[in-house]
Formats: sequence, structure tokens, C-alpha cells
Amino acid sequence: MTIPRHVGERVRNEISMSSNCYAQDCVRLLGAFLVASTTSSEVVRGKTVFASLQASIFDLLKWEKRRVFVFLEDNHAMAMRKLIFGGVFCLWAMCCNAQIITGSFAHASNTRAYDLHLPASWTPGNRLPLVLDLHYLGADGRDEDSLTQFNPIADAEGFIVCHPYGLGTNWNVGQNMPYNSGELDVDFISTLIDTLDARYGVNLGQVYAVGMGQGGFMAHRLACGLGQRIAAVAAVGASIADSAAFYCQGSRPVPLMLIHGTADSVVPYFTGLPGIWPSIPDLITFWSTRNGCAGAPITSNLPDLVSEGSTITTQRWTCAQGAELLLYQIVNGGFAWPGASRDLGSGGNRNMDIDASQHIWDFFKRYDINGLVAVNESITRSQGVAIYPNPASNIIHVIAQSGQLGQVSLRDLQGRVLPISSTPMGLQEIEIDVMDLPSGVYLLLIDGQAHRIAILR
Repeated sequence: MTIPRHVGERVRNEISMSSNCYAQDCVRLLGAFLVASTTSSEVVRGKTVFASLQASIFDLLKWEKRRVFVFLEDNHAMAMRKLIFGGVFCLWAMCCNAQIITGSFAHASNTRAYDLHLPASWTPGNRLPLVLDLHYLGADGRDEDSLTQFNPIADAEGFIVCHPYGLGTNWNVGQNMPYNSGELDVDFISTLIDTLDARYGVNLGQVYAVGMGQGGFMAHRLACGLGQRIAAVAAVGASIADSAAFYCQGSRPVPLMLIHGTADSVVPYFTGLPGIWPSIPDLITFWSTRNGCAGAPITSNLPDLVSEGSTITTQRWTCAQGAELLLYQIVNGGFAWPGASRDLGSGGNRNMDIDASQHIWDFFKRYDINGLVAVNESITRSQGVAIYPNPASNIIHVIAQSGQLGQVSLRDLQGRVLPISSTPMGLQEIEIDVMDLPSGVYLLLIDGQAHRIAILR
């Protein structure tokens, strides 16, 4: 098996530029460059899913926790390199249908980079939704990828994940440089969307932005500056820069999901940083005003499934044009991504009751650029009842899967009881007429248990 010299050189260069290239990272890089197109500016990197086989290779070679360098001139190591390269290539070929692509393009006198994950379901011409996952300060796209782990969700649910790179591990969110000068990151993201669409095909009606820390600040800025292109936004451990709020443009209400710990020491929940960014309560006031959210929120407490010192309270506001403002308040939570496998070194509790990435995608997929869209499931089964169709347009069927149906009522997201006409279809089923209700999200209460339903026209 012959390894072309120019491919090997690219492996060595990539590793030498990495500040955190330990065994697992290097093996993945080697496999990636081995199968790369050496004439393209983009590199397909192998993604090995057999972690146990990787661990066996690492233990055998005694590479664990040691930095690995590739020296092409070392002829004595050629046999071992061939063994490693061949093993990685076989693992990649056997088990990895999805692709991770590293790409770049020129923008505003800079070369801007990104990593792209194409799910196994992607084929040329198949225009899938796109999630832009923006890294935190001091990190890059690969760090964000390892933190949020959106790729397995993308494979299961059929969307593309892109991890753009800020310049110097930094985003121009408006707080560390004048809003209208510095790096043109809003335009970079807009150009990135166009570039990915041209190269791979993107459902331009379903483009979403999410970020952690400074990446979350950037997601807020995108909600202001690219609200006509970004269908929904989520931010974890982030607020909005005062300048971004001051210059916030656009009239479209952007669906927004916030996840924030009350004990966050990096982006303090209750105080913010006066003159730089607002507190989270003030941030909610800002967005609820801009998005035309009405009434008090619906508040609920999620089950405390893991005793790690924090719990979750959610608050939901209904806003104009079917948008929603959703807060996951991590009570006693720190600067962390809930459900992640690692901390960010800032202290505080990392909530493990939820997988934040899955919850964010569940929020995103309910919206496109025109507002609320149908959910993927036509039958909702929860807490002993089946509800269908969901979403509905005229009639909703409610069936008790065992026993009799209890008391049924319908409320909007402000908690107001709505008049409904229902017809019993026996002891275990009723039909509910929703023809007179506008499109939106509602709560169907059955014996006090709330079930979310969508009505679409």
C-alpha cells in the first residue's frame, strides 16, 4: 500500500498546526487524508465509530495521551505507518457512510474555514436543512463539534451540520470591536450559506444557528442581522452584545431558544455585564418586545433525572407570527452544555437531565423561514394516550390506550382555556373540532397532563 508523498505532507502539516493533536485526533486525521481528494480544497475526513477498536489500536501502539508526529523521512517507521494507515482506512470504509468535509473560501481578504457534516442520507441534489453550530471563545469548529455532538442527531434526522471557524478563535459579536467595523462575520455566515448551497444543496428555508458562549452571542447577532435567512436561533450560555441589540435590524419575529445556568460565572445570569451585555432577564425582555410576545409565560419543571446539583425550569412565550421564545433555566447550573461529555473548565454544575443538542433540534425542526411547520410524526403517543393527527387542521382524535379518557381541555401557550367542541366516540376516544382556531402551538390537557399539539392551515 503506497501513501502518496503529497498526501502525507498534508497529514504532517495538519498535525503540526494542531495544538491538541493526541492519539485519537491524529488517527482520524491520518485516515481522513488517506482517502482525501488531493486536488480539492476540501478534505473528506474519515469518521470512525468503532471506539473499542480505536482504543485497542491506541493501547497496542502505546499512543494514549502522547502527541504523535509523522516524519516521512523515517524509513524505519514505514511498515508501522502502513499498518496504521491501512487499519484506519479499513475502519473508515467499513463503518462510516456519513462524511465530514473541511472547506474554506476567500472572504474580505481572509481565508475562512469550516467543517461540514453530511449525514448518510445525503445525496447530490437532496436539499437538507442546515444547522450552523458556532464555537465558543478560544475554540474552533472541532472543539464545538466534540462538545455539542450534533452529528449523530443529524445522521438520525437527516440534516447537515456546519461548524464555521471564527478568525483567531473569535467572533465579531459587537462587544470587543465597534459593531460596524472589524471582521465581517455576519456577511461571512451569509456567504457560507450560499457557498454550501452551491456546493452541496441546502434547504434555504430551514437554516438554523446555534452557539455556545461567544458563539451564542454570535447567534443572537445573526438573529438580528440575518433574520431573513435564519429560520430559528438557539444560544447556550450567552447573551447579546449591547451594540448588537442597539443596531438590531429586521421585523421578522425569529423563534429563539435560550439555555442558561443561574450560577454561570462566565456570562452571569442575573447581572450580565453592565455596558457590555444585558442579564438574561433583560435579554428575555428585549426579545419578547422585538418578537411581539404576549402575556405571561407557561412555566414547567423538568424531571430531575440526574443528581448533579442542578435542575431545569422552562418558560415559553408565544410571539407574533407563530414564533416562540423558549427559556431553559438551569437552576444552579454553570457555564456548560447540558448533556455534554465534558466541561469547559469554568466551574459550575453541568446539567445532565437533558441532551441539549436534541432539544435544540426538536425546537428548530418545528420552524422554517415562514414560521411553524409540521412535525415529523402524525401520531403523538404520550402518558397513556394517542393524539392524531399532530399537526392537525380540522379534527383531532384523542384515544386512551388503556382505561377511560379523563377530563380534556385545550389551552393556548399563555394558559388561557379555549372553547372546543368535542364528540365522544366511545369510552376511550373523542374527536375535537379545531377548525375555528388559528395556526399555532397549543396545549391539550388530559387529566392535568399537558400535550403539545400544532394546528396548521
